[in-house]
Amino acid sequence: MTISRPLGPEKLLEARRYEDAGNDLWRVFNKVTENLLPGGLKDETRCRADGKRFARTRAITSLDRNVRLNKELWSLAQRLANGEPLSFSE
Repeated sequence: MTISRPLGPEKLLEARRYEDAGNDLWRVFNKVTENLLPGGLKDETRCRADGKRFARTRAITSLDRNVRLNKELWSLAQRLANGEPLSFSE
């Protein structure tokens, strides 16, 4: 079974606030976190096979999932800050 991911990386990297403009590691971390957790994003560039647009992303409301996602994002940011290489298979 293939899971469709209706959100491209460019949507996660959009700045919602003026303070998040820029591409340093801290600002990218903030943008991804602020775009991923509350949900409500819609990728206007992609359509389903039937021509309809994808629905909006749902907010992460589970405290356990929120904490787990924040820890994983922080771990990735720390690895990047330490110069460790990352791969797409992780």
